[in-house]
Amino acid sequence: MTNTVTVAATVLEVGVDPELRDPMRRYIAQLRIDKILHGDLRSDRLTLLIHSPSRTFADPEPLGSSFIVTLTPPITDPYTGPLQVSDEE
Repeated sequence: MTNTVTVAATVLEVGVDPELRDPMRRYIAQLRIDKILHGDLRSDRLTLLIHSPSRTFADPEPLGSSFIVTLTPPITDPYTGPLQVSDEE
């Protein structure tokens, strides 16, 4: 995939989206970008609108954990597009 952005990121915060923007994506996750692995991202933080922490990160309590996250532009705030998450290795 050439039209993607891949980053190594650490989960800083996860909670219920206070604005409840999407009934299928009820949680909001704040990530710190540790390293850009592919593509271009002009931010050191990333906000994701997700279904649940356990579904997205395969961990119900991902705070402090690091992951490889792949996004497809446009990258909005919060990001709601296609998302691939894997354990950082």
